[in-house]
Amino acid sequence: MPLRCLNDTATARRRTTAVPAFPVAFDFAGRPFAYDPDSMRLHVCEPDEREEFLAHAEQFTSERPVFPLRPNPARMLVLTLTHACSLRCRYCFHGTGAADGIMPMDTVRKALTLLDGAREEMGIGFFGGEALLVPGRLREAADYAKACGAARQVPVRFSLTTNGTCLDDTMARYLDAEHFSLIISLDGPRHLHDDARPFADGSGSFDAVTRALERIAAYPALARRTTLRATYDGREPAVAER
Repeated sequence: MPLRCLNDTATARRRTTAVPAFPVAFDFAGRPFAYDPDSMRLHVCEPDEREEFLAHAEQFTSERPVFPLRPNPARMLVLTLTHACSLRCRYCFHGTGAADGIMPMDTVRKALTLLDGAREEMGIGFFGGEALLVPGRLREAADYAKACGAARQVPVRFSLTTNGTCLDDTMARYLDAEHFSLIISLDGPRHLHDDARPFADGSGSFDAVTRALERIAAYPALARRTTLRATYDGREPAVAER
């Protein structure tokens, strides 16, 4: 039996990334499946077809789909308000952090239309760079999102990913009042954190982050919605040997 395509979105754009995509085969609920990430096709197949698929995925064509995958409306949107950052983390995928510029409100408004189909809740995440370098834009975007949610009668949930260095008392009070969830980066004890996450001048950021955590602790509900995230890059021998 030829492979049957499980989704009718096979004409989706092919991957343009330079990272190679490899087909995979797996079992689910007792049935064999094969997925080609390059064409974004998910197939159901016979067990003896797997190896042939993995070796020659590009030769297979779909017949009538078993069922179409229903599009799910977006419920979460992440806004990168700026690429500028107060730190120069050694492993950061954004590069130097020296970029400037702020996401225009027109872009925020257009982006929020992506959540027009949300029915149960609208999730808005703020990211950077360091989003707290532009607190005015964060507040403005949050206010607009709340207005959109109120007009649609859909609750809005906010989250913020931050390095903590710009989180002052005023911002802590605001984040608590607006029921934000937080992710704050702290890469372990002082010597590890300061080595991995220095300021632009090379000084460590550990003290600034721990002061931010102390401010958050003054708001118990906000503290319960705060998650610490650490990045391990393998440069600490004592940790790598464990």
